[in-house]
Amino acid sequence: MKSHLLFLVLVVLSTATFGQNTISSKDSAKLAKLENYVSKAEAKMAVAEKKMAYADSLIASGTALIEENDAQLDELSDEMKELDATYKAERKPLEKGTKSKDKADAKQASTELKAFDTKYKADTKVLTTKEKALLKQMAKGESDLTKGKTAKKTAKTAVKEAQKALDEAQKNLDEGKAEIEDVPDEKKSKKK
Repeated sequence: MKSHLLFLVLVVLSTATFGQNTISSKDSAKLAKLENYVSKAEAKMAVAEKKMAYADSLIASGTALIEENDAQLDELSDEMKELDATYKAERKPLEKGTKSKDKADAKQASTELKAFDTKYKADTKVLTTKEKALLKQMAKGESDLTKGKTAKKTAKTAVKEAQKALDEAQKNLDEGKAEIEDVPDEKKSKKK
């Protein structure tokens, strides 16, 4: 950045010395100062735009997480309903078997019912664990979305302020250049 600024100053000074107008050291210092203000304003603008890009990425990733997990939660909900329906349908014959008058058949059905209930609980636990993980990811997505919206509001303000400062610095630089270029012409006209 310093080399860029020095290069600009050298270009301005060299064009001024080879042109008809000569720039005094006071004017060149003023011009360098104005160019420095412009470069600082450009740097602030770059930082503000970077913040805006970060906010946009948070919003995009949060929205994507929410949409993805919402679809997966719908699939999981359908899977849980299917598991419950299957469980109820398959459990009825086992319950009837436990009420059998033959004690051996009733005991066999009772053992099968316990094993079936244990399997159902394990399957339900797996689905519940998946559901918790999806809800956690969905909460992360909502958090990212909220952070992104908040950051975007702040970034919008920063971009507006940086743009205003940049425009003002550029205007001052242009006015300073015009003033410096006009001054020698006025001096020449006074001499005549």
